[in-house]
Amino acid sequence: PFGMLLVPLVSLLLSKGQSLFGWASAPLDPVWAARHHRRSAIVYAAGPASNLLLVLLSGMAIRVGCLLGHFTSPSQISSDYTLVAATSPEGFANAVAGPLGILFSLNLLLFVFNLIPVPPLDGHGIVPLFLSESAADTYRETMANFSFIGLIVAWRVGSFVYEPAFDLALRLLYPDVTYS
Repeated sequence: PFGMLLVPLVSLLLSKGQSLFGWASAPLDPVWAARHHRRSAIVYAAGPASNLLLVLLSGMAIRVGCLLGHFTSPSQISSDYTLVAATSPEGFANAVAGPLGILFSLNLLLFVFNLIPVPPLDGHGIVPLFLSESAADTYRETMANFSFIGLIVAWRVGSFVYEPAFDLALRLLYPDVTYS
C-alpha cells in the first residue's frame, strides 16, 4: 500500500498533477537472497529483462507497421513520450499505434528506471552479480539502510537517465529521422 497508493498520491500532489511516482515488487525471501546472491541477482534482472523484451517487441511491431505503410514516424515527440508511431486519423492502424507507442515508452521507462542501482529498484539487486560473495554480503548490508533515500534519488535522477535513453531508442527505431 505504501508504494502503490500513498507515495503515488503524494507525488501527484507535490508535482501539481504533472508526474506520478510509485512502485510494486514481488516478494523475495531475504534469507534465500543472502545465501544465493548470484541467483537472487538473476531474479532481480528478470523484471528489467522483461521490460526490454517488450520494448524490442513493440519496436519491431512499429518498424513492421512502418515498412507496410501503416505507420510513419511522428513529426514531433509528445511531452509524455507516448506518441511513437503516427498514422492517419482513422482505421485499425490508428487504434494499434497508440497502445504500441505506450507499450514501447512505458517499458523503456521501466527498463531504464529499474536499472538505477539504488534500493529498492531492481538495479541494486543486480549489482551483486558482479561482486564476490563477501563483497555482495557487505553491499547488501550497506544498501539495506538506504531504501527510502534510494527512492528519492531515483525519483530525482530518473528523467536525466530516461531522456537520453528515449532519444537513443528513437534513433534506433527511426534511423533516418532527427528529433530536436
